[in-house]
Amino acid sequence: MYNEIRVFVFAGLATLTIGSCGESDPKPDEKEIVAHVETYAGSIMGFEDGPLLAAKFDWPSQIIRSSSGNFYVLDQEDTAVRKITPDGMVTTLFSNRSLNSIAVDADEVLYVNAGTEILKVIDGSAETVASGADYGDERYFSGIWGMSFHPDGYLYACESSNARIMKISKEGTVSLYAGGQAGYVDGNLVDARFGDRQGMLITSNGDFYLADFNNTKFRKISGGKVTTIAGSTLGYLDGPALEARFGNPLYFARSTDGTIFLTGTEHLIRKISADGVVSTVAGSQAGYQDAIGRSAKFGSPSGLALDSDENLYVVDSHNNRIRKIVFKLE
Repeated sequence: MYNEIRVFVFAGLATLTIGSCGESDPKPDEKEIVAHVETYAGSIMGFEDGPLLAAKFDWPSQIIRSSSGNFYVLDQEDTAVRKITPDGMVTTLFSNRSLNSIAVDADEVLYVNAGTEILKVIDGSAETVASGADYGDERYFSGIWGMSFHPDGYLYACESSNARIMKISKEGTVSLYAGGQAGYVDGNLVDARFGDRQGMLITSNGDFYLADFNNTKFRKISGGKVTTIAGSTLGYLDGPALEARFGNPLYFARSTDGTIFLTGTEHLIRKISADGVVSTVAGSQAGYQDAIGRSAKFGSPSGLALDSDENLYVVDSHNNRIRKIVFKLE
């Protein structure tokens, strides 16, 4: 294993050779995409708004980037939502409740899950959109660990206690979308089974990507079918996606070329290329170090987001920081 990994982010990008070479030419110069890890926001543990590197976080977990370029971070051991604006200021939007997950709609309205409630947050005040405790049937929910808005306008939520995905309208109508029994089964929505899930990503074309925590796999829902796209058994192994091994999967980000970046419980940032190969982008062991590729160190990385330039932002939970990975041709 190399101490430094040089990764290819875009599926169509191969090694770039400078100049021509014949049989008698020396080995040509080569350039590759290299992952540079730096600290984007945060310093020591605490709770303080302000400029990026002066702000303080306390065990942040999730991050979302809106279409306007704002980042939303679930922070304070899941009791506060922080906002990072494009001009580099950190502010607090909402706090004082035990929160499980966050989502932002197309109008940039914040939604949060607190226990059996989905809350809509406007100007720091919350109103209940849906309450799963009101139902005595399959619409009950408690402990949503990942949720996201679909292009159809509905909010979809990974409900952990019953291993299922719920569909929630903005008016508060709740229905079962997929799953309903713990286990591991691909196939039709009603027959599929999931373990506990952490992260969920919904793409602009309506596909779902799910981090199946207990089953140590990454799943996809497309065209009404659930499939496994990566993962086999618990462990650590790069290679063909369905042979690769992960610690318990957590969160996703997906680039425009189809590359999927992901986190699990291995203190690493990994990716699934568009052609189905898993590799390690950055990280090696638990710690804190800004560096290139495998020389960098993270402490329990979790939430992921990409900006418009496809720089990758990583919630570094144990280090109470947001890290940034810039991919450079060198």
